[in-house]
Amino acid sequence: MSHIAVFTYPFHGHVNPTLGVVSELVSRGHQVTYATTDEFADAVASTGAAVLRYKGVAGSSLDITVKRPGEITSEEIHESMLGGTAEGLSPLAAAYELLEDDRPDVVLHDLTAFHTGRLLAMRWKLPVIQLCTTLVFTETYNPYSRFMHFYPKIDPAHPFLVKERELLADALAEHGLTGMTPDEFKADTSTVDSSLVFIPKEIQMGAEHFGPEWAFVGPCLGDRAYQGRFTLAKPRADGVPLVVVAFGTFGYAHQQAFFADCVREFTDQPWHVVLVVGKQVNLDELEPLPGNVEAHRWVPQLDLLTQAAVFVSHAGMGSVTESLYTGTPIVLLPQLPEQDLVAEQIEALGVGVTIPREQLSAARVRSAVEALHADPAMPQRLTRVREAMAAAGGSTRAADVIEDCLRRH
Repeated sequence: MSHIAVFTYPFHGHVNPTLGVVSELVSRGHQVTYATTDEFADAVASTGAAVLRYKGVAGSSLDITVKRPGEITSEEIHESMLGGTAEGLSPLAAAYELLEDDRPDVVLHDLTAFHTGRLLAMRWKLPVIQLCTTLVFTETYNPYSRFMHFYPKIDPAHPFLVKERELLADALAEHGLTGMTPDEFKADTSTVDSSLVFIPKEIQMGAEHFGPEWAFVGPCLGDRAYQGRFTLAKPRADGVPLVVVAFGTFGYAHQQAFFADCVREFTDQPWHVVLVVGKQVNLDELEPLPGNVEAHRWVPQLDLLTQAAVFVSHAGMGSVTESLYTGTPIVLLPQLPEQDLVAEQIEALGVGVTIPREQLSAARVRSAVEALHADPAMPQRLTRVREAMAAAGGSTRAADVIEDCLRRH
């Protein structure tokens, strides 16, 4: 039995993909300690891992409103860089106190929120496996580079970045890592043995640029019984297909109007519509809802998608992989650059259709929903994608990669 420590970003899109792997590791007899916030503690505990609780930099959920490219100000992007480092370091004190006398044999840390995992791995001279929940990049190939012009120029002398470097320098000094600067620490991947990528290689843009150290294991969707099962709030007429409309766990400024338009567009149409509106939408303003439309703030999405004929999604990677895993075609409404890339890949596979944000309307959504549902070749294409996802290996292969790392180190 080995001891494995896990550090991720406290967001659904970063935690959920890892839970199936953790369940597999526990079932093989390994001891797993998983650092997370109160929001995800029950989900992590359901895998059999020991929960290392900590408080995130903005409470348990880091509520934010996501802005589109070009809307982010210089002040906001610099503040977000400080916030990302602060969040990455937020488990450090609790993790060091708990693990110093029971050190892990390997550290699994998020590609984004790497700070605590990397620092402890360097201090204790441990191997690292990166956890990658969406499209990945290397020093020589970065699919995100084409969007860099959308964002304000980074100013290293900005007060938020000065504070960010001070925060990281203090953490390095406290743990005896004084031989490197904060910038050197962030760039140093010498502890990384391999990377688990929770998408199949068919979805990765520029897949030919990634060698065997990048293990594209596909979705690792374990038992979600802890989330409960989804039951419709309203009766669905016999033979009427179900469409799910969701924008993920974050909020977008235009969501209220968009969901209201969807209510009007789908009223009395031959669809049963489930709107998943998140935390930002005022439900009262959507009333009165017609008999074939219901609205929820949150749903056990994976279970709901098993019942759906079509999924309308913001093209977040977590939502997309769950939809493909359940064999559900997708109307893609990307809001951010990363989601643009995901949407391109899904459309290229023939299992979704994209509506650009400047053309977004409920009428276009309904038309796309109807077209996907009527496409006679869609089931065959979805089957090919599902077979590729299964061949990627999922949780079983991910656990094999981790055990191989343990054997070599």
